[in-house]
Amino acid sequence: AEFFGDHLRGEIVHVDRFGNLQTSLGRAEAELLELSPGDRLEIRVGGTALKAVFRQSYAFGVPGELEVVEDSHGSLAISVNLGRAAGRFPEAAAGTQVLLGREGFAVEGGAGRAG
Repeated sequence: AEFFGDHLRGEIVHVDRFGNLQTSLGRAEAELLELSPGDRLEIRVGGTALKAVFRQSYAFGVPGELEVVEDSHGSLAISVNLGRAAGRFPEAAAGTQVLLGREGFAVEGGAGRAG
């Protein structure tokens, strides 16, 4: 994982059977961004950039909402409450780069604005 002041760069480690994207990012990286539950985020995987919410656990999600939570392994996972995050990111696979930051972070040559 790498920290760039306003965003993190890591990779997808695993796509689980529920369509959650487990990342190489963890609690320490979330603390670098000073994330708190409810914070609005932007996630970029391949050519797709989407808005999400940081949640303290899966239990606090809103149905259909893209969220980032700390999973049972201590990693940051990208999920959709009652859905599949993998379906929202067509290029999602183990080894694919993930950029995570507050909405609107800037990366030269990065994906466009979140939708």
